[in-house]
Amino acid sequence: MLQGLRVAAKFAAGMLGLLLALLLFWIGVNHFDRPLSASARAILAAPPDPYSSDDNIYVALAGFDAPAGAVIGPVPPPRTLKFEGNIRWLQTPSVWTSAKGHGAQIAALTGANRELYQRYLSLHGLHGYFETGGTVDAVSGFLALVPLRPLFLANLASEIQSGKPAEQQAAVADLGQDLQLWKRVLDGTGGVFSKAMAAQALRVDLLLAGDMVTDPACDLTFLRGEGDALLAPFDAQSWKLGNAYEADMRAGASSLAALARAGGEGPWPQRADEWLGRQFFKLHATENLEAQRTEELRALADGNPATYRQRREAYDAAVRRSARISLADFYDPVGKITMAIAAAAAEENLVPRVYDVAALQRLVFLAYQVRRRGVPLAQLPQFMAQHPEWSTHPLGGKPFRWEPESGRLAVMPVEEEPMGQRFSLTLHESHQVAGR
Repeated sequence: MLQGLRVAAKFAAGMLGLLLALLLFWIGVNHFDRPLSASARAILAAPPDPYSSDDNIYVALAGFDAPAGAVIGPVPPPRTLKFEGNIRWLQTPSVWTSAKGHGAQIAALTGANRELYQRYLSLHGLHGYFETGGTVDAVSGFLALVPLRPLFLANLASEIQSGKPAEQQAAVADLGQDLQLWKRVLDGTGGVFSKAMAAQALRVDLLLAGDMVTDPACDLTFLRGEGDALLAPFDAQSWKLGNAYEADMRAGASSLAALARAGGEGPWPQRADEWLGRQFFKLHATENLEAQRTEELRALADGNPATYRQRREAYDAAVRRSARISLADFYDPVGKITMAIAAAAAEENLVPRVYDVAALQRLVFLAYQVRRRGVPLAQLPQFMAQHPEWSTHPLGGKPFRWEPESGRLAVMPVEEEPMGQRFSLTLHESHQVAGR
């Protein structure tokens, strides 16, 4: 019995020594950090801010729901302004249809939210979007627009439906300015969240325009030749989102740096635990991994739209390769785990979602040309074949779906169609040559 206990003790001591040796070896392997790669240095070097604070959409959104007269600075202002009233009846697939016959309700809601409404209109005069970082945060401003924008669009719809030329001209001008506002956000220096919000805003703007131009009860002569300029598809560069992933990497740099510094405060056991964890986290090595992933996302987002499917397959293959475990994973394991979690949450699907909106813009322009030129619906397939630049999806060139029985003309989303989001219009037979 005693001999067995001695053997067991020796075995336990040997195992403990082996584990200690492995731990020391592991710490030794992780005793150094790598230098920043050229790619990481380039991405982490923020571009200069070309806008003053009073001309930056991002800064204006950061103070969007602040009390009147509040100054946007290092300390975010209190948020007191809230949307008043119920707009559920406007949040339907068609604001254009919901607004009909509800002029009084729309006017009452606008009056109740006059300050917020005017702030939104003032965004149209700002020249660019640049996320400044620090404590300035525009997320609450973006969220404050969620109930306000349907009211703005309902106002435009009501004014256009009034049949009064002056109101119609003013509404169309506001719609054009709004499209350009969200194009500036899309073109600007911002992260994935701002690009997604801009794309969603453009989608509902375009649906309003599309429902307007396909409504046979709406006489489009008030456009007076401005329809082409109003609805013309944006340049291809506006839909390229690679800089969003770079902006998100810069925004997360301070969090990684804080993780590298962990262990300086708190009770001794906590400090010791954080110190030990810090031995297995190497800041620059992790940033190099993130830069590599960011470059892969940028290649996915900014490449030739016609070859998107091939690039997506290459990106997915790179993600699978990075998930494999190897001896190299003994180095910077905490950083690798952090990047694996980030990769799982990566917004690579933002690319097709945004390009679905680009396709919707083409579809609206196509519908307008059909109406303006008086193209009979029986000839629509031939007209679409003659104009693939208006009738196909930018990613891969898939033609829009035409359903002659229902008159439905639809974009075929690259990925699964987002639930509750419309990418279609209903065309009506009309030989009216409108909006010339």
